[in-house]
Amino acid sequence: MKKIGKSLVVLILGVVFFLGDSMELQAEEILYCPQEYIDICDEMQEKYGVSSSLLIAIIQCESGCQPTIKSNHGAVGLMQVMPVNNPKKLDLTDPRTNIELGTQVLLKWKDEAETDDLYLVLALYNGWGDTAYKKYNKEQWNHKCFKYPKKVLNLSWKIDQIRYGEQGRFVDGNKYKKSNN
Repeated sequence: MKKIGKSLVVLILGVVFFLGDSMELQAEEILYCPQEYIDICDEMQEKYGVSSSLLIAIIQCESGCQPTIKSNHGAVGLMQVMPVNNPKKLDLTDPRTNIELGTQVLLKWKDEAETDDLYLVLALYNGWGDTAYKKYNKEQWNHKCFKYPKKVLNLSWKIDQIRYGEQGRFVDGNKYKKSNN
């Protein structure tokens, strides 16, 4: 009986050790943004009041943290800023410039939509325009225009948990209710 008990303890400790390692690996996979970009996002949070975890999630979803990437539609850089949002013709492949302009575009959509609900704001940021407004007003959360907000908000929440602990801090003051759909 003692042999079985010791084996069971060793097995349990092995499982805990293994899961502990895989959980850490999972955190690294979720938060794979270079520290330089995380620091810039933290600065944008201080400057504009936008969650740095949200900005990191947008960067990961938009560009996979690749500063020189360009889309087929002409969007450039980490936050995939469209040239139309760059009237001064700044270098959109520069991480600081791109993150700051991307943050300003996000806030522009928030102001235009006159809402704090990031679900709609992110759909607008992703280019859904009138469709996002219509589907939002009809509460049609399963429409494809809300796949991007769901992905970004859920990733942002995970990043927040990794950076700030189990409770996170992102959900405070933001409407999160619809990201579960």
